[in-house]
This record gives sequence, structure tokens and C-alpha cells, in this order.
Amino acid sequence: MKKFMKLALMSLVAVWAITGCQNPTGSNQDQGEGARGSLTVSMNDAVSRSILPGISMNPASYDLVGAGPNGASFSQSVTGGNSLTLSDLAFGAWTVTVTAKNGSGTPIGQGNGTVTVMSNASASLSITVRPYDGFGTLALNVSWPAAQVQTAQIQSTLTPANGTARDLAFTVNGSAGTASLTASDVATGYHTLVLKLLDNGHLAIGAVEVVRIVKDQTSSGTLAFTNVNQSTGTLEVNVTPEMSDPLEVSISGSAATKPANKSLSLSAAVSNYSDNVTYVWYVNGDAKATGASYSFDDSWAKGFYRIDVTAYSADGKRAGSATTNVQVVEAVTGGESYSSGTIGALLYVPSGTFQRDEYPTNTTTVSAFRIGQYEITRAQYQAIMGTDPSETQYSSGTTDPVQKMNWYQAIAFCNKLSLAEGLNPVYSLTVKGTPINWSTLTYAQIPTANNTEWDRVTATWTNNGYRLPTEMEWMWAAMGGPNDRANGNTGTGINTTGYLKTFAGSTGSNARGDYAVVGYRFEIDGTKTNRTNPVGSKKANELGLYDMSGNVMEWCWDWVSGTIYETGPWTDYRGLASSGYRAFRGGSWGSPGEYSAVGRRDGDHPEIRSASFGIRVVRL
Repeated sequence: MKKFMKLALMSLVAVWAITGCQNPTGSNQDQGEGARGSLTVSMNDAVSRSILPGISMNPASYDLVGAGPNGASFSQSVTGGNSLTLSDLAFGAWTVTVTAKNGSGTPIGQGNGTVTVMSNASASLSITVRPYDGFGTLALNVSWPAAQVQTAQIQSTLTPANGTARDLAFTVNGSAGTASLTASDVATGYHTLVLKLLDNGHLAIGAVEVVRIVKDQTSSGTLAFTNVNQSTGTLEVNVTPEMSDPLEVSISGSAATKPANKSLSLSAAVSNYSDNVTYVWYVNGDAKATGASYSFDDSWAKGFYRIDVTAYSADGKRAGSATTNVQVVEAVTGGESYSSGTIGALLYVPSGTFQRDEYPTNTTTVSAFRIGQYEITRAQYQAIMGTDPSETQYSSGTTDPVQKMNWYQAIAFCNKLSLAEGLNPVYSLTVKGTPINWSTLTYAQIPTANNTEWDRVTATWTNNGYRLPTEMEWMWAAMGGPNDRANGNTGTGINTTGYLKTFAGSTGSNARGDYAVVGYRFEIDGTKTNRTNPVGSKKANELGLYDMSGNVMEWCWDWVSGTIYETGPWTDYRGLASSGYRAFRGGSWGSPGEYSAVGRRDGDHPEIRSASFGIRVVRL
């Protein structure tokens, strides 16, 4: 969130109460020396405060000056209070001027009003004190790597909230890679600053900031471009604005990089203002769209892009802006794997069709996806959720798979991981009429008992965030996808025997204990330790995936009703509409060997937590 300077309007109301002799006829008989009244002045701060450049706009004292009939006058100050009573005032018309001062004694605003004091009656007067109109100074410095720009030019405009843009003339030192501007005739208020750095007349980089100008004060800022676009260069823009707290604008849906053939769906929001807001989106300083959302689509070439969004309130009195930097990289092709900075590699699994049980008509077709090469570890879960629920007595360390988590805690991890990496979360959930805010959701807020509202969670399958695999995605990946060569498979057509594999990676003659941490106390070739092992300790299957059988059983998305598959051909099957059980697959360190079979189907209540349950994630 960018910070910038803001001026607050201080509304001060003065209330007058006068008593004396009433003259109902309206004559001047009582306007002599004896016609006197009293005045009570109360100041009430009625408008929000802001921080201004180099000066506090918080009223600390008020000076009241009154001018009445026949040269009568008063002059009073109020410090540390909001009420003042003046008595023995002359009957007649009074003009009152109120000046607000800050803690340093500097006048920061003024207002005035008139009232007629009648004898034996009360009168009231409301006075609004506003900051001074006038002009202030804007001081800007711009820098860039001089070696990356041959002939530097600055194009810049400053546009008030309600007014006409003015050009800003910078002094440019191309050899030093700097430019500066001081303009002392800028009208007070909010302005949008658009600045573009050109090289030989071509755009190298641009930026947009919201600035605030205050009478007789200086608003200063620095734009430091660490890299600019050139034929062989890279671009990263870092801006350090010297502003304070206006509209708090944020951008969601961004990512550090975007493949050239993909799009980013960006959204802007203001957290500290509920009325209508006008948004304008800029890319490298050029205005591209209005509204709360913007699609950074596949029309942009490889390079570095700064995306700014400005937000103005309808009256132009409040404003703010936010920035995200995106690098457009090479287009991705269908067969590429993905590397996450948080959880490591997600391997590409091509689409395919397979037979899921002994019935030839029960075929399943799945679309391509990417799946984690390893189960999620305790350390990875801790980094995202802030806690590690695992039973440590059944674990050898933090590189073991996380366990002792229920299905609700598994989907929460997926969404929070997506947000941490700037991806669009897959899961949506409303609890008591309010959508879950996944970014602020804590581990303690996730249900540990059956919860019907959490059971109604929905998935947006086209979003690019992390999610649990469907049952059929897990089964296709476990049997090795098109790389399965057991039982005569060629990798083409329908895989009719993969479901028969007794463990992931099985060729029919190799040992299960080489591939799966499974069968403690149950199997001769089972694990000899009463716990999980570090992920990847055993051999990988044909796709390079580790622990698809054993270590921990892995939660899947689907509702299931039993161990028998529903009949008929399926395409991208995602389970029943509802049930009491969510699927899990693969067996665990403590389960019998039969649980590690590729075709084995199991399920449990979504609130169940066990030292045998863990997760592996997938994404598009």
C-alpha cells in the first residue's frame, strides 16, 4: 500500500447563547448602555483528520475575535477545551472570526460568521473553519540507471481532482540519470501525478502517484527507477513516496511473473471508505481502464510492467493509489511443470483415460493438471498456517509430511497458499451470511467438529490457485499417467490395468517397501518405525512423484459414499453432490499394505483428524 500526504477539513461549530431584556416591538429603546448579553462559544471537531507535509492539521487552540456595535469587540483564546462563555456583550450585530492553530501555534484554518445579539433572547451562530486556500510547492526528484538510457526525457502532468492537467517541466541531467522539479504555484488539494521516462522519444518506464498540496507547504517525493526497459535490459520499479494515510487501496490477483499467453485478473479495493470510489488503471504510466477490476491479458509483450490504480472519492476530497509490478515472461506450453517458491515442484500430468475398476465400461478421462512432487511437509504447513498440528511422536522431523489435520484445515491451507503466492484461490465459502476472508482466517477459526456451512464450500475450477486433487486426478497420477508401462501398457489409448497396481510405482515384480512407507506392524516389508519418514525418502513412481503410496493418506476433494465406484464413463469427475465422507487415498505408515493400492478407495468424515492423514496439492 502506498502512503501519501493528505489534508483534512476541520469543521468547527460555534454556538451562541445570549440572554437579556427582550424588546418585542423591535424598537431601539433598550439599545443603550444597559442592553447587554452573554455569549457561549463551543468548538466541535466534526471532520476526519489527516497528516500534511511538515505541518500538523490537528487543532490545539482556537482564537476568537468579535467585532460588535459602536466599536465593541472581544478577543479570546481557547486551549485544550471546546467551550468559552463571554458575558456582558453589547446589543446589536456581531461579526465573529475563528482561527484554528496547531500545537506549534501555526494558524491552520479560519472561518467567520455574523449574528445579531438581541436583548433578553438567545442567538446561535455556526462557523465552519476550513484549511486555507491558496498555493503550495511540489518538489520531485527522479532517478534511473544512467547507463540504461541514452537520451533521457521526462513527460509529466499534474491533474487536480476537479480541473485541467498541467505539464510539469523537469530539469534533466542525463549523464547522472536524474531529474528534478520544484513548482511553487500548485493549487491546494489532491492531484494525480503521471510521470514517464522516455529514451530517444520511446517509453522506458512510467509511474503514477497521488499527491496532496497544502498552502505554503512543500510536498516532496522521490521516484527511483532501478531498471528500465531497453533492448536487452530488465525493469524493476521501486517508488518511495513521502505521503501519509489517505484512502487505503490494495490490489489483489497479481503475481510477480505472468506467462505471455496467460492473463491476470486484477481487482482493486479500498478498506477505509465505504462510499462510491472511482478507479483508474495505468500500465507504465498509460491509462488503460476504469472500474474496480482490470484484466492484464495476453496482449502484452515480454518485459517489466508497473501497474498502478488510483482511487478518488466522488467529491475528490479523499484519494489513494496502489502498485503492483509484473514481469511478463515466456509463454508456457501445456507440458511444463511449475516451481513454487513455497512448496517446490508441481509436475505436469498430461490428460488421459483409464479404467478405474474391473468393469471395462467404467472409464475415466481427466484433463491435464500439475501435482505436487511431494506431500506437504510440516515446515511448509507451519509457514502458511502459523501452526503445525502434527503429532510429533509419530514424526521424525519437520521435513516429514504434515499430519493430524482435517479436511477443512486442508482446503484452508490451499487458499492461504494461493494468496501467499499471488494466485486466485479456488475455494469459496460463506459462513453466517458472510464470505470467509481467507487472508485473515486463523487456524483456530477452522472447525474441528462437523460443520454444515463448511461442507457447502464451492470450487472455481478455472482459477489458478492451489487445491486438493480430485479422486480421479490422484488415481491417474498414482498409476503413472501415460508413463505407466506395467502389464503391457504402451502409454496410448485407455489404460486398462493401472488400477490393479498394488502400490504407486509397481511394475508387478518390484518391492513395495522400496516405494512406500506403509504397513508398520502389518507387513513383512513394511516400515520398521512407528512414524512417518521425511518426504521423498523412497523411490518415485513413473511420473517422478514421491510417496503416492504410504507415508500419509492424502485428502481429496470428492464426496464419496463407499468403496465401490459409481458406474459409467466419467470426464473430469468431481464426486457426489454431497455425502458424509470426503475421499482419501494412498495408505499410510500405520495402515495395512492393501491401503496403498492405486485402485483402493477410502473416505472419512471431513472433521476427522489423524496422524495418518496429510495432503498433496494440485493446480492448473
